[in-house]
Amino acid sequence: MDCIYLQLFNTPAIFKNNTRIFLPFKKAEALFYYLVVHQRATREELVHLLWGEIDEETAKKNLRNAMYKIRKAFDLNIVISPQRAIVMINPDIKIESDLEIFITGRDKGIGVYTGEFLQGFHVRDGGAFENWMSTTREYYREMYIARLQEKLHRFLDKKDEKMVEYYAKLLIQVDPFDEKTYRILMRLYSDQGAYSKAIDLYSRLQQVLQQELGITPDRRTKELLKDIFPNRGDKETKNKEKPQEFFYGRKKEVKRLENNYRSFIKEGCYSSCFIVGEAGIGKTTLKNQLLKIVAKEELYLLETNCYQAEEKYFLKPWNAIFSLLSEKILKDNIELPPLWKDILISVFPGFATEGTASTINFLEEGSLFNYRVVEDAVLGLFKRISSRRKIIVVFEDLQWIDSMSLSLLSSLLQQDQGKNLLFVGTCRDGYDKRIDKFMVKIRKYHPMEEIPIGRFTFQEVGDFIHKTLPDLSMKGNLVEEIYEETEGNTFFIIEYLQSLRKNNDFEKITPKMQDILKSRFLEVSEEGKKVLNIISLFFDKVSLELLTTLMNKDELQVMQMIEELQNKNIVKALEKGHEITFQFTHLKLREFIYFQQSSAMRKVLHNKVGNILESQLRHNKVDVLNYSRLIYHFSHAGNQFKTLKYSIKNINAHLDFSYEVFPTSNEVNEQKKEGFFGTEKELLQSLKAMEEELEEIKKYHFSWEEMVKLQIEFLYIRGRYAIREGAYKEAIVYIQQMIEASKTIKAHAYCLKGYKQMIYYCIQAHKVEEMTFYVEEALLLARTCREQKEIGIALRLKGLNKIMMGRYVEAEEVLKASIKIFDEITKIDNKYIINIAAAYNYMGEIRRYTMKFSSALNYYDKAIAICEENKVLKGLTQFNTNAGQAALEMGDYQRAKEYLQRAISLYQQIEVFWGRSIAEGYMALLLVSEGRYKEALAYLKTAEVYAEKLKSPYELGILYRVKTEIKAKFGKNSTLKEIFDDYLSLNIEEYCKRGIALLGEVKTSYEKEILKVFIKDAK
Repeated sequence: MDCIYLQLFNTPAIFKNNTRIFLPFKKAEALFYYLVVHQRATREELVHLLWGEIDEETAKKNLRNAMYKIRKAFDLNIVISPQRAIVMINPDIKIESDLEIFITGRDKGIGVYTGEFLQGFHVRDGGAFENWMSTTREYYREMYIARLQEKLHRFLDKKDEKMVEYYAKLLIQVDPFDEKTYRILMRLYSDQGAYSKAIDLYSRLQQVLQQELGITPDRRTKELLKDIFPNRGDKETKNKEKPQEFFYGRKKEVKRLENNYRSFIKEGCYSSCFIVGEAGIGKTTLKNQLLKIVAKEELYLLETNCYQAEEKYFLKPWNAIFSLLSEKILKDNIELPPLWKDILISVFPGFATEGTASTINFLEEGSLFNYRVVEDAVLGLFKRISSRRKIIVVFEDLQWIDSMSLSLLSSLLQQDQGKNLLFVGTCRDGYDKRIDKFMVKIRKYHPMEEIPIGRFTFQEVGDFIHKTLPDLSMKGNLVEEIYEETEGNTFFIIEYLQSLRKNNDFEKITPKMQDILKSRFLEVSEEGKKVLNIISLFFDKVSLELLTTLMNKDELQVMQMIEELQNKNIVKALEKGHEITFQFTHLKLREFIYFQQSSAMRKVLHNKVGNILESQLRHNKVDVLNYSRLIYHFSHAGNQFKTLKYSIKNINAHLDFSYEVFPTSNEVNEQKKEGFFGTEKELLQSLKAMEEELEEIKKYHFSWEEMVKLQIEFLYIRGRYAIREGAYKEAIVYIQQMIEASKTIKAHAYCLKGYKQMIYYCIQAHKVEEMTFYVEEALLLARTCREQKEIGIALRLKGLNKIMMGRYVEAEEVLKASIKIFDEITKIDNKYIINIAAAYNYMGEIRRYTMKFSSALNYYDKAIAICEENKVLKGLTQFNTNAGQAALEMGDYQRAKEYLQRAISLYQQIEVFWGRSIAEGYMALLLVSEGRYKEALAYLKTAEVYAEKLKSPYELGILYRVKTEIKAKFGKNSTLKEIFDDYLSLNIEEYCKRGIALLGEVKTSYEKEILKVFIKDAK
C-alpha cells in the first residue's frame, strides 16, 4: 500500500513512498493542503477559496483541472468527488502528516512544530486562501505557545534548569516579544552566575522591541537587570539621545529654504534648490535645517548620497531612492502596474520587497529593457505617487553622480509633477560641465534656485566662537588666529572649538589642520581606534554584522565600542528595518583616519572586507548592488584579478537592460540615446581599459583556469557590446572565441551561452545551415551535461530550425519532445513554462506556412493562454503578431485587428524588435481597409523603421507585400492615392520583385506566391 506523508509545518513538502512529489502549480498544491486539513469541502467553497476573482464557469474548469493534475502527480485517485457538489480526500488512501502528530500527540507534537503552518507558501490571486492560511497558521501557533508554556512551568516547578532553558528558548524563538519568558531566562542565568548571558539576552530583547515596535523593555524587565547588576546604577544599554546639533548663521539661506518649502506645501510658486559650496562649508547641515521642518508623515522624503567611489557605476544613487519608495508604496498600499514593478525590480534590486522578485519571464537569456522603457516606468511611478502625496527628492554630493543617474534625474524634473515634486541637491562649487548643462537644461522646464554658501567672515567667526563657547576667555588675538587657520571654513572652525572645549587653552593646539584633527582622536581608546580604522575603509557605511565579523567580536562588545565614538560625535548610527549601520559624522574625519593607516595595512583590510562581501553574494540579480563595493575594496587592496572580475560582472549587468538580442542601434532615437548612452564613451573606455588590464594580469596570474574563465566573461561582454552596436561581424568573432575558450576548460554553461547567441543570429539572418550546426552542438553539449532545461531549449530551437528548412513533420516531432521535457520541469519550477508556449507557437507557424490558418490559430491561442495565465510578457508580442497574420490570411479582419492591437501595445511597453514591423505593417493594411488612411500611413512608416533596424529578409519581404497591397488599392481611390503617393513612389511590379527577392531567402514563405499573383495582375 502506498504511503503518503505531508510536512505542513515549516516549508511544506509532500512525499509518496519517501519520494518527494511536486504538484504542477501553486493552486493545485493549495487545494491539496486544504483538503488534507479539512478532509472534504464543497466545490462552491473551493472555487471561492482559490478562484474567487474570475467567473464561475472558468473557476470550476480550473478546479477540475487542478484535481486532475493532483491525481496525475500521485498516479493515484487521491482526490475524489463522490457527489457532484463534494470534493474530498479518498478515505481508502492513508495519509499521514506532521499536523496530525501535532494535534494528537501532545509531547511528541511539540517536536514536529519546526516552523509556522505552510511557512513561506503563497498563492498569487488567492486572497481567500491566504486569509484561511493566515488564520490557521495563527491558531496552531497559539496552540504551540500554550503547550510550550505548560511545559516551561512544569519544569520550573521541578527546578529542572536544563529543560527550563530549553523551553524558554523555544518560546522566545516563536514569540520574541514575550518579556515574561525573557525574565524567566534572565533569572535562570543570574542564579547560575552567567551574568554575560543575562545581559546579552536583555540586549537582544531591547533591540527586537526597538526595531520592531519602537519601544523599550517594560519596567519589570529593567528592574530585573538592575537587580542582576546592582553596580550598573541607572545606566542602561540603550542608545543615548543625541545632543541637538549646534547651528550658527546662514539665516538668509535658511529663510529662503523655509519660505520655498512653505510655498511648495501651499501650492504656491516654488523652486527646486541647489546648495553649492566647498567641502566642509556646511551644505549638509543647511539641508538638515530644512528637513527639520518637513512634515515627514504627510509627504514622501527620499534621500540619497552620491559617492566618489561609485561615480562610474550607473544608477547607484537611485537604488537608495527605490529602496525607500518600496517601503512607502507597501505601507500606503499603492497599486502599480505589474510591468512597472518588474521593470523597476530588474533595474533597481532595492525596489523589491522581501520575498518578491521580478515576475517577468523572458523566453531566452539576453537583454531586458532599453532605457526608454525604464525611464517611462520611473516617470510613471513618480507621477502616480505624487498624485497621492507631495515628494521631496534629496541628492547629496551631486558632483559625484554618474551620467545615467543625472539623465534620469533630469527627465524626472522636466516631467510635470503638478507642483508635487521638490528637488534639493548639494554640490561642491566648481562643479563640472555635466552639472552645469543639467542646471541650464532643467531651468527651461523647472524653476531651480542655486543657493551658494560662502566662508564665514572675520566678524562671523568671532560671533560663532562666542555663541558656541560663551564662557571662553577671548584673550589676545584668538579670533584672528582661528580665522587665519580656518579661513572661515565651518568644518575646521568646529574642529578648533572641539579642541578648545577640551583644553580651554589655544596654546596647546598646533596651528596645522592635521594637528587639529589629531587632537579630536587623542582621547579615543585603543579599541575605539580599531573600530575607526575599520569604518574608514568604507566610503559610505558599514553594517553592525560586518563589523562584528571583521573584528571577531560579538554585537554587544562592538556596540559598547561604538557608543564611545557616538558620544564623541565621531560616528553616527543609521537604522533601516532590522539593519544597523555606522558612518563618520563628516567625510573629512573619515579621510583623516583612513590616511593615518599605513598603505600595507589598508590593503590587507580592504582585501579582507572584499572577501567577506564576496562570500555574502547571493548569485542573483541583487548582487549588482554590491559590485561597486567589491570593485572598490579589491582595487584598494591591489587585487587586480578580482577587481577586473567584478568590473566585468558590473558591465554585464548594465548590458542586461540595454537592447534586445541582435538589434541595430544606429537608428535609435537620438534624444534618448543621449540620455542613456551619454555614458557610451565611458563604457567603451572601460572595455578598452579592461582589455589592457586582462593582458597585464595574464603576465603574472598563476591560475591558468581562472585566467581563461575571466577571458571568457570578457569576450562575452565584448560580444554583447558589439551586438548592441550593430557590429555583427565583430560580435561573431568575439562569441566564437568565447566558445573555443570555454571548450578548453570545459566551461559548459558559457559554451551553451555562446551557441545560443550564434543561433539567435542565424535565426535573424536566416542562415539555416549555420544554425543547424550550432543547434546540434548545443544539443550534444546539453545532453553530455544532462542539463534537462538546456536539452529542452535546444530541442525547441532544433524544431524551429527544421521549420526554416520546410521539414514540418520532423519539426513537430522535435517540438513535442521539447514540450515533454518542459512539462516535467514545470512541475518543479514554473519559470520555464514559456518554452512550452513557444513550442505551441512554432506548431502554429507550421500550420500557417501550410495555409491551415484556423488550425494555426488554435495553437497560437494555446501559447497566448499559457503566457497570460503565468503573467509571462515577452512571448506575447510574437504570438499575437503570428495570430494576427493567420486571422488576416483567413479573412477574419476583426479578429486580426484584436491580435495586432494587443501585440503593438506590448511592443510599446517592452522594447522587442522581432516581429514588430509585421504587426505595424499589417495594422496599416487593416486601417486602409477601414478608410483610416493617415493612421495607416503612420503605422506603415513605423513598420519600415523596425524592418530596417532588424534587417530580417522575411520582415522586409512582408513590408513589401503590405506596400504592394496598399498600392494596388489606389485604383479610383483618389484620397488614398493622395495620402500615400509620395511615400509609395515605386510601381507595384517593383515592390513585388523586391519582396519576392527577399522572401526567396526564406524557405517557409508562402507570401512570395501572393506577390507573384500581384505581378501578373499588374501586367
